[in-house]
Amino acid sequence: GPGQSRVLCYGLAGNTTGAEFRGFSGAMQTKYKKLLARGELQKAEAEYEGNGIVEDGKILQPYTTVQFNTVYSTPLDNGVSATGLAAYGQLTSVGLVAGGSTQFTWTVHHSSDNISWSVLVAFTAATTTGQAAERVQTTAMVERYVRMTYGFGGIGSTTPNAKVFVGIKR
Repeated sequence: GPGQSRVLCYGLAGNTTGAEFRGFSGAMQTKYKKLLARGELQKAEAEYEGNGIVEDGKILQPYTTVQFNTVYSTPLDNGVSATGLAAYGQLTSVGLVAGGSTQFTWTVHHSSDNISWSVLVAFTAATTTGQAAERVQTTAMVERYVRMTYGFGGIGSTTPNAKVFVGIKR
């Protein structure tokens, strides 16, 4: 709601791996107005002001629904390895159910050869069906290739899913 500082991301040139995005580590909603129309998708207008870091980077995981049977995004070739990375993650829904999947974990991995991968940064695991947004960073060496990896813990008889976005700034 208004007055809360949040992580906010949006695409500048589409919603595909490698496309540009802008991430705000602290966006404050100042105005919100519902735009109601009978028989149509409900829309709203919101205005935000930045009160933290603003960074432009590349989309690693386009905003989409991910399923339990795929565990990583398309790798992004960042070129030469370099020090430091900030990752923005937005999770808008998680299909966790009692007796089924109880946790969604998501991380950014990196690789020098696009074959052997290791964890670079991790977002806070989601254990509820609510929304989450987070900015995590590292000052470590970041190898040439990066990808988002994810997993669902406690998979039961239902098919878990999550609607997620990840962008990185090097």
